[in-house]
Amino acid sequence: MASNTTSAPTSTSAPTFTTLIIVEFRSIQSNFTTDLLNSSSEAFKTRAAFIKAQIETPYILAFPSSFVSLDVVRFRQGSVINTMELRFVNTSVPNNAEIRNVLNSTASNVTGFDIERDSILVNDTAAASTTTTVVPTTTPNATTTTSTTKTIVTTSTTTATTTTSTATTASSGVCHKINSSTVFPLVLLLWLLSNQQ
Repeated sequence: MASNTTSAPTSTSAPTFTTLIIVEFRSIQSNFTTDLLNSSSEAFKTRAAFIKAQIETPYILAFPSSFVSLDVVRFRQGSVINTMELRFVNTSVPNNAEIRNVLNSTASNVTGFDIERDSILVNDTAAASTTTTVVPTTTPNATTTTSTTKTIVTTSTTTATTTTSTATTASSGVCHKINSSTVFPLVLLLWLLSNQQ
């Protein structure tokens, strides 16, 4: 058996636990259209991207060590009611008043839509909804070992039945199933090669 050892970086996962907070606000100067109900529509995607681009940065600045992401997930009728999902690292989730205050202070700086300050709702019941986000990390110099083995398969015959042994070998994480009809030429080749040396 020949053995070959190499070092290569490997990727491992360290879980990061996040808390989901639902935030809603009304845009009274916007007109609701039914295509905003379809998250695949161009109107939905455009409005969601527009809101995210203007509101996400203030949350990043306000909570740099705990803010993870902001996604606009739904629009409803009532002028337009905008629903967002904010994710924070579990260890330092801001309270509802802090989350509301960021959106309140952002209201005067947005363009293309409006934020009715009195309509801002922060759903703290969603704080119980904890999810795991896997963050990949790389560990350098992990050791990977590969080995080469010779496989010998025997076939035994009795007068009434023939029993064929099957060997399975693994190489680079792939499993190969070999039966006697494919092993015989390989064993013969190995024998010929070993006799030539």
